[in-house]
Amino acid sequence: MTKLSLPPEQNFSRRIQPRIAWLEAEHYEKANNISQNINDEKNQWRVYLNQLALFGFEEWLQEQIPDIEIRHDYTNFQQKSVNLRVGEFKVQLITVDSIYENFITISQENITSPQFAAHFYVLVEILEEAEQLIIHGIIRHDELSQVEKSEICKIPLSNFDSEINNLFLYIRFLEIEAIPLPKPTENITNAVTQSLVNLAQWWSGVFEESWQSLEEVLTPQTPTLGYSGAARKNTNSSDFAVRRGKLFDFGLLLNGQRFALTVNMRFEENQEIGILVQILTHNQDCLPQGLKLRVTLNHNTDEAESESAIAREYDQIIQLAFSEAVGKQFKVEAIYQDAVVIEEFVL
Repeated sequence: MTKLSLPPEQNFSRRIQPRIAWLEAEHYEKANNISQNINDEKNQWRVYLNQLALFGFEEWLQEQIPDIEIRHDYTNFQQKSVNLRVGEFKVQLITVDSIYENFITISQENITSPQFAAHFYVLVEILEEAEQLIIHGIIRHDELSQVEKSEICKIPLSNFDSEINNLFLYIRFLEIEAIPLPKPTENITNAVTQSLVNLAQWWSGVFEESWQSLEEVLTPQTPTLGYSGAARKNTNSSDFAVRRGKLFDFGLLLNGQRFALTVNMRFEENQEIGILVQILTHNQDCLPQGLKLRVTLNHNTDEAESESAIAREYDQIIQLAFSEAVGKQFKVEAIYQDAVVIEEFVL
């Protein structure tokens, strides 16, 4: 079986009563704790809502399908998305605090990027004071092909299937190949360009908003020497002309514990660009043992090659250094257990 067809009358036009899940005190406490770690105040509320949606929806969904494994897949604070793995499928929550128009907006990258795209998108409304999570409907990735292609996509509410039971049917009986997702090796229009961090612009002082100076990212207690027993070589980050970093976490897996990913650049004598990639502790003594930093060169070609550094007990930094020609691409992954944070770059 490659596709599961549902009766055409089961759609949003019937105005089926949306599902209601209740938010618990522990959901609010956890969401508040995680959002307080976000330095950007304008994003704190968004992160808070996303986490409430994650906790409430995950608990409700597990009650509906207790025999299917549910786990966190990825939380992308910048793109305002929350992804879950439900069995083999990726499910992304589109979280809002009110619905006052006949459409919902979502970043194009959350649809076209191999990192963020999901098989199913679930529209969730948070009624904070009422302590309710309203599940309005779902839409499949293959049904988004008719959505207007722009940086911010508008999805009409009428496109959502308000019969939530259909999600359970899909997860149980649909083959995963029936809803193909973008693959990292595919040259998808806009997706690769939007997801890549253009390091060539860094030489001119032009940086993406999420990549900050190390003074903004690192705390006074953060180690500044580029050395760790888990690193490939002893390389001092201060030897690099351009240095930038961003904070990330693995969600609930490490209780919102945050880490700093830094990228340092310099020109080499052979006309290549020297790169030092580091993961450092942030407001904690050591990195969690087993945290892996992996760099893959030419990841979008058949000549891909990877190297990894793994944090040992008491390590504060793990790092990898390499050099590559201008115009080449590489991928950086921070991996802990089954959680992965990915960044892609072009020199």
